[in-house]
Amino acid sequence: MSLLRPRLLLPWVALSAGLLALGAKLSLISSRGSDLPYMDEWNAVGTELLVPASRHALSAANFLAPQNEHRVALSRVLSYALLRANGQWDGLLEMSVNAVLHAALLAALVVFARRLLSGAAFALVVILSVLLFALPFDWENTLQGFQSQFYLLEWTALVALLALAPSHPLSARWWLGWAAALLGLATMSSGFIAPAAAGLVLALRGLLSRGLGGRHLAALLLLGALCTLGLAGVARVPGHEVLRAHTAGEWISAAAYGLSWPEVSLPLAFLVLQLPLATLVWRRIRERRLEGDEAVLVGLGLWAFLQVAALAYGRANQGMMASPRYSDLYAIGCFANALALGILVRPGPSRRAWGLVTVLWLCAFLCGLSTAVSRANADYLPDFGRLKPLERAHVKAFLATGDRAALAAAPKRELPFPQADTLADLLSEPAVRAVLPSGVRPALRSEPEGDSSGFSVTADPLTGERTWSASRGPARFVGPAFPIAVLPFVRIAVRGSRDVDDAAVRLEPADSATDKPAARLSPQGWRVRELPVPSGASAHLVVELPPGDHGISFTEPVEVGRLSWLAHWVLRRSGVVTSTGAILLAVGLTLLLMGDVRRAPAEDSGTTP
Repeated sequence: MSLLRPRLLLPWVALSAGLLALGAKLSLISSRGSDLPYMDEWNAVGTELLVPASRHALSAANFLAPQNEHRVALSRVLSYALLRANGQWDGLLEMSVNAVLHAALLAALVVFARRLLSGAAFALVVILSVLLFALPFDWENTLQGFQSQFYLLEWTALVALLALAPSHPLSARWWLGWAAALLGLATMSSGFIAPAAAGLVLALRGLLSRGLGGRHLAALLLLGALCTLGLAGVARVPGHEVLRAHTAGEWISAAAYGLSWPEVSLPLAFLVLQLPLATLVWRRIRERRLEGDEAVLVGLGLWAFLQVAALAYGRANQGMMASPRYSDLYAIGCFANALALGILVRPGPSRRAWGLVTVLWLCAFLCGLSTAVSRANADYLPDFGRLKPLERAHVKAFLATGDRAALAAAPKRELPFPQADTLADLLSEPAVRAVLPSGVRPALRSEPEGDSSGFSVTADPLTGERTWSASRGPARFVGPAFPIAVLPFVRIAVRGSRDVDDAAVRLEPADSATDKPAARLSPQGWRVRELPVPSGASAHLVVELPPGDHGISFTEPVEVGRLSWLAHWVLRRSGVVTSTGAILLAVGLTLLLMGDVRRAPAEDSGTTP
């Protein structure tokens, strides 16, 4: 059966695994995320890019400027490109793009795993990998738009190691990997670790084969130059000195924590969780061979180990153990060890012993992962989601009043940036105000014109936001023409009697949304509509209430960028994405296993199916 051919099924399995992880991340973003920029992004993009651009002073130096210890040029480029393409600075859009980046990385790792494993071992690695990418233990990266730096770091490392680790030094493929490693220096301060891991693999391969020749030494020098350049670019932050490991004991304790993840409650769990990869490396050293995809696997494992070592030095006394953002780096080490375990559990005299190791490894991994997810859901996510409306409320109030004292009096945890003065300065910049997301963007003022009648207005005393209402029909509201510079969509929240549908609210000239079946309104909750603004003609907001004892209320329209509209549309369908990915993955893995079972007897007998 052609359907069972692995070459056809592998893209199916990889894409469905990525789709499942993407849907899970989008569900978290939809329920807990906010379109308001958060924390470091206000400085990294607002101060460094938007303000200089408004003064015609933006240069490459702004993208390369340090952000704490890091040079996050690629994240700045990504965020700024999305902002300019969208016309709005939308955190939800950035999070959605980050989710695609991370889900695509999972798909790439699944394809790589297939090059080393088949059958039940491959299926198990795929399932474990999906758990590593779909579960919300890494919520801090998922729910912050500027955390693309972690995903870009992983992508550049994977591409670099795929090209560098198995290839002949200074070949065309090797140079491609070197270029990817160079690009990785612009992701985070630990970008230098990819060329370091590639250099270790290159040295090991050379020593296990014919020794280190001239091309090997030249390649090592070039990789060493990248490491030196990366280390030289690490900025020094005096206030962060306290976070570092100050003794060997602190470093060892922090490293044991990172290597034991996710079972961090057992400090020696790394003896089990890191055993597969360590054993595989030892076996290949004894056999004096390390080639092809196994060299890439060893490179990934070394990369994850060196990331832990660097974190243990730089964040031993707070960040490493307090922040879940680093768990995405630990997850690569777990993937590498799971893959090594699948390679080691093969028929032979040691299979029973490795079967026991597999059970212990899975117990430590799954128990630790369950604890990490439970902790995120119990201790962090509820509070994180609760604070988002408060952040928007404080920003909206400042935009309406300009009251710096009120902003400074707000609790720091309720602000999207803890330094109220800096936040006030940025929110006062015309360049920043012009691109604010729809969640805090001032509405388009809508005074009734023409034959309007029956509507009255109420205003929020804190933010000045206005709501128009009619308690009985007939009533009609015709707003002024939107300004030409309006973004492609406007968002309007509507609620009303159950016998009134949302077709009562429209833009004229007629928009395509009015041709679709209209949903009934609800007197209890608001229904958000995002309407396309007709291009090439003036658009008016029109709200009509037919005769009768019923009512309707609507908020004034807020502009929405095209990419923001697309991201919001996808986020509302995150459940469909998740369920579709899960179903396709289950079917794909089943068919792939069936194909592997059919191929095994034929391979044993030396024939082709």
